[in-house]
Parts: sequence; C-alpha cells; structure tokens
Amino acid sequence: MTSIGSYAFDDCKLFPLYILGKQLKLDAYTFKGLNSLSVIIAYNTEFEAIRRSWKHSLRNIEAPYFISVNEANLCNMSFRIVLNEYAYITATLRSVKFGGTEITPDENGLYTVTGLEPDTSYEIVVTYETAEGEERSQTETVRTKELVIDASNSTTQTTATLKITASEDESCSPTKKGIIFDGKTYECKDDKVVLTDLVPGRKYYATLFADYGSKRVTKDGFSFTTKSLQPAIVQQDLGPTSVTLRGSHTAGDAHVSEAGFTGYDGGNTLILTGLKPETEYTVTCYVRTKEGSNESASQTFVTPALELITLQPRSVSNSCAIVAATTNIGEDETSVGFQWKKYDAPASLAPGEGYAAIYGGQLEGYIRNLQSTSYYNVRAFYKSAEGDYYYGGWVTFDPSDFSYFEPTVHTYAAAEVTHSSAWMKGYILAGTDAIEKQGFEYWPLNSGAAKAMSVNDAAVAGNVQTVLATGQVMRAELRDLLPATTYCCRAFVKTATGTTYGEELTFTTLDAPTGVGVVETATPDAPTVIGYYDLSGRKSATPHRGVNIVRYSDGTARKMLVK
Repeated sequence: MTSIGSYAFDDCKLFPLYILGKQLKLDAYTFKGLNSLSVIIAYNTEFEAIRRSWKHSLRNIEAPYFISVNEANLCNMSFRIVLNEYAYITATLRSVKFGGTEITPDENGLYTVTGLEPDTSYEIVVTYETAEGEERSQTETVRTKELVIDASNSTTQTTATLKITASEDESCSPTKKGIIFDGKTYECKDDKVVLTDLVPGRKYYATLFADYGSKRVTKDGFSFTTKSLQPAIVQQDLGPTSVTLRGSHTAGDAHVSEAGFTGYDGGNTLILTGLKPETEYTVTCYVRTKEGSNESASQTFVTPALELITLQPRSVSNSCAIVAATTNIGEDETSVGFQWKKYDAPASLAPGEGYAAIYGGQLEGYIRNLQSTSYYNVRAFYKSAEGDYYYGGWVTFDPSDFSYFEPTVHTYAAAEVTHSSAWMKGYILAGTDAIEKQGFEYWPLNSGAAKAMSVNDAAVAGNVQTVLATGQVMRAELRDLLPATTYCCRAFVKTATGTTYGEELTFTTLDAPTGVGVVETATPDAPTVIGYYDLSGRKSATPHRGVNIVRYSDGTARKMLVK
C-alpha cells in the first residue's frame, strides 16, 4: 500500500487494525468513522500522519511495551509499563528511566514520580532484552496536567474586580496569582485584584498569570469593560414647531463634569422652537466625566403636520379686535401671530404683522387702531427659525360691529416648586376695558385639602396674598411659602368694571430641608443676566430682534421677544 483514502474504515470495529505500510499517504479523514474502541497498530514513523484523524488507542508495532498512565496531575504522575500484545518482538524488561533517572515500581507494578513541573513533557525510556539476547530501548513522552488560568470580573463605572482562577490539585497549587495591566503587576489578595480610577464605558485588556514555583503560566488578551453611563434622550411634548428633550444617564461612581446637548447650552433639558413642520431632525446628548469618558446618544424625530385655522375675530370696540386661531403648535412657541390688512388693499401691499401667545391650543392676539369704516382680512401665521412662513386662511371682519368682552384669563400649573417658593405662569388677553392691574392670588388650604376652596370662604379670605405681574404671558415667583403645605393659586385681571379670574390650581410645597422646621434666611440677591442666545444657541451680550433665550446666574432661563 502507498495510500489510504478518506473514510476507509467508516462504521468499522477492528481489534486490532494493523497499518503495516511506511511513508503512507493519509489524509485528515482516513480514520473518520472508525469505532473509538478500536486499536491501531503501526510503525512509529506513521504515528504523526495517523494522529491527524485518530485520537484514540495507537500502538507501536516495534515496541514490546507501552506506557499506561494511571494518573497525571500538575506535579506528579503514576503509570505502568504494559506488555504490548500486538508487538512482534518478545522481550524482557530491564529498566525504566523517567527524565533520565532510573525508577522502580511498587509492589503493584505502579511507577510514581513527584516534584514535576506542571504542563511539562517528560521522556520515559524503557530498556529491554530481546529473545536473542540483544539489549534495546524505546522512548515515549508523557505530559503533566495542563495549566488553565482564567478570571471572572464585575465592574462599576470606574472600578473592576477580577477574580482569578488557576489550575490546582492535591499535588500542586499556585504560589502567586495576579494580572499585568497597563505595564504594572498586580498580585491577588483573596484571589482578587481590584482596579480603580478607570474610565467609564471603556474596554480594557490585561494579562493573567499564575506562578507554580519557577514556572509561570499566562493568558493574554483577557478583557473587561467598565459600565457605561448609558446616555439617553427622552422626548416630550413633540409638536409641529417645537419639542422638549431631556438628556439622562445612569448615575454611578463616575464623576460627571459636563452633560448636555451637542451644539446647545442649557444642560440636560433642551427646548427647541422655530422648527419646520413635517421635517426630520437629529439631536445628540453627551455626558463627560472627570475620569475621561465622553459618551453620547442620538435621537431622530419628525415633527408632525401643522394645524392653523383662523377663527372669526371678536370686535371689542370700533377700533380694536381680538383675533384667534386654533392650532396644534405648543405653548412654548413665540414665533406665531397674525397678519391683517384692509379688505380692498392691493395685493402688493404688505400686511400688518404682530406676534401673539398660545394657550390650550388657541392662538389669540389683540389688534388696535383699526378704522371702523373699513373691512379687514386677518390670518394666523407661524414663522420658523429659518424664516419660512406658514399661514392659516384669511378671515374677513367688520371692526365697527363690536360687542362688550371681558378679559381672557388662564392659570398654568405651578413650576419649580421648592419648600418655600414656586413659579406661577398666567395668560392674559384684554377685553373691552383697559387692564388696571394683573397678577396672581394665592392662599394656603385648610388641612392640606386636595380640592381648592373658594377665596370667598371665611377661613381663606383672610389669608389671600397677591403678587403682581405684567405681559400677555406673565410669570411671578411666590416666596416665603410654608413647607409641606398645599396652596391654591389663580391668575386675575382687574378692570374698571371688575375682576376676572383664571382657573384655581393647587400645588404642595416640599418638606423643609432640615426636617425640623422653617429657618428664616435673607432673600438672595436677584439673579443677573449672563447672556442672550438665539434659537441656534449663539451668544450675544445684548438682546437682538426676535426671540431671545435669556440665561441667568442662578441657572434659570427665560424667553424674550424683541420686536
């Protein structure tokens, strides 16, 4: 024979299988399918080729003995010298050497060797005498138990705890374990190595090691990853022209140095206005740490279609009218208003234009100095930050056809409530009579009642306090409130003919910070302006025409419209 092909012995049981050729051509599949209990007998020169596809019992036809390893540990080994019944040589055993040293068996024929190195190959030389009186020897190689080292890890944002495991048995255990990380060696304490001052969300590599006396076993490329701050964006109040976005991250042991939205000032809350309806936008939030991480997350959103329907105006005098429109634009939008012109004005004549405010899905404004002898057209509009106009339909009205109208008053829910203060927001639109005074009334409720009590109640009337404010959309801070107390608040407008109130809304202040009682403190100085920003986030020292984002030294921000 010169060669044996693939699967030649598939599904065979052969006891033994003699392969008597030399320098045979064998492939990796020659012995595939041969029953694993079979024994192959061949010349030693063919062992390498046979082992490509056979991992089971293999005997040397020229060797009268073979090594039967009884037990191979890390640092010791026991074996027997067994007669090879398949060999053609008859022999008598003379001596056995292990690693160059002659050894003898015990009464049961078991050879035992101790003090070995783990994961190390040793030669066993068996010397025998043939039937013809010739002394010969055969050599076989054995190996102590393989060393295996590994680690498990648990991480935080800035630390990693590595628990290292390494091979050990009754014969041997490691004298030292640890890792090599960033050019430094860290030895285990209680089988663990703790690394600190790491960067969040970063993958690291280390080399594991274990020493067994003078022998060191290593494992390169062991990796672990610190926990991320997992930045994310929460979308709120998406409208056709605006959106409120809040950035968030997972709190841990990392020290956050900065967080916000790329390209914008203002921290983790981003209010975008002046957007185009039915348009796709992408924003990115980030969080940076003192440890050196810089993580980010992006979100894409599409603004919905714009709804803008001009309503029939309400004439409050022969020269003034309240104009209105229904819309799905959010209340934070300021680039909304009305255009008007005389009914018979030429098309080339630019209409008058003024901005207005939105409350509860309705845009309302006030037009003065109309001529009672003319009809007028009016339409609502929205102007994007890029200067694109969107319009409602034209509506015609007669300013001379007027009726008496009371002021329009609305109260918004309280915001930025602390243990001693709250910010209120109200909406005011004048009626027929001129406004003399406007602002908010507020009072504490008895027994923390959940339902607002009328201010006319005798128990309440004496506790009513007033804070004045200005503007169609007015804001005011209620100060010196009692902690853990429910208050009722409402916007109001006073004219010559009486007072008109908005909705009565309740809020509850927080508990006192100390948990003991109210501490009298001096009123802090009013915050100062630190900058004016346009809707693209560009800063200026003075206000500019249009919408300004005004930021103050106490971290708050306000919108201001400069006409």
